[in-house]
Amino acid sequence: MKMPFWDNLLNMYKRFNSHEIKGARLQVSYHDQIKELVTDEDGYFGDSILFPKSADNQTMWHFPKLELLESAVNFIPPVEALAKVVVPPATAKFGVISDIDDTILKTNATSILKQLCILSQEMHIADYHSPEFLRFIVL
Repeated sequence: MKMPFWDNLLNMYKRFNSHEIKGARLQVSYHDQIKELVTDEDGYFGDSILFPKSADNQTMWHFPKLELLESAVNFIPPVEALAKVVVPPATAKFGVISDIDDTILKTNATSILKQLCILSQEMHIADYHSPEFLRFIVL
């Protein structure tokens, strides 16, 4: 589905107008598990937890709670969000990671000038999250 020009422009602005915060302290909680993490130099964080026995292992999507505890940037608590985490079933033989921008599909996703050119010409890249595309790369 083709998005209107102004929606594309607004989404592009949101992607480029990010403010990475290094050293922010976060709390991640899911069922009975609670962990504190610190963001790296690029504002990213990552860790793993054991899958809680109380969690539904029949569903792939899980939603741990994230809370900002401390940051170099002023904020008014609480700052909270739910993460979206996929836990594939134990029977999965392989997985497809769909964040392929500029890895195997050239999109110029990090170039403001090239993104503006694409928007102004209303060119569109294939919807690589579609089932048709995923079938194409698997076959």
